[in-house]
Amino acid sequence: MKKNHIQATTIRPILIIAVFLSIFLMFGGFCLAQDYLKTLANNIMGNNSSESSSFQTDQQIKSDISENQTTVNKLDKFVASSQDYQNQAIIDLNTYASATGISISGQSTTPAPETESLATLSNGIQANYIQVELNNPVKYSSLLKFISAIETNLPKMQLTGINITPDSADKSYVSVEPLIIKVYTK
Repeated sequence: MKKNHIQATTIRPILIIAVFLSIFLMFGGFCLAQDYLKTLANNIMGNNSSESSSFQTDQQIKSDISENQTTVNKLDKFVASSQDYQNQAIIDLNTYASATGISISGQSTTPAPETESLATLSNGIQANYIQVELNNPVKYSSLLKFISAIETNLPKMQLTGINITPDSADKSYVSVEPLIIKVYTK
């Protein structure tokens, strides 16, 4: 039998190829590991920036609310309390009547008129009605100012309808049937 003798000259190129191949594999593994770590770091940084962004958004909302506090307070006054709406509405109506030169002969609560839809309002808001009788005849321009004051009142009041007839003696005056005013309460 013949013995295979491995000589140094034949092993040398094999070892050189093995060294270069191992260096190449280590370099490739290093690059893959580096890409993985970059991706992981970017994901972590992205999550932190969204948490920071969320915190900044919360701070911005709180800042906006404090800057618009007058609007928030006005919204609280938009709907009357169900306990004292009648007294508050009567005080407001008397104030508006005296400011516009109209005199009120009577005020009372009344059920909803037949012409009003009884649709349910949202968030526990209810509509209550007050009937107001004016001393006739009333100056037409004063009546318009009185109605405008009612419609822009806070808490919100709304005239449900109006029937007027011109005064036969003076055309700048009108006779008004009793007004029914809707007051929103919560």
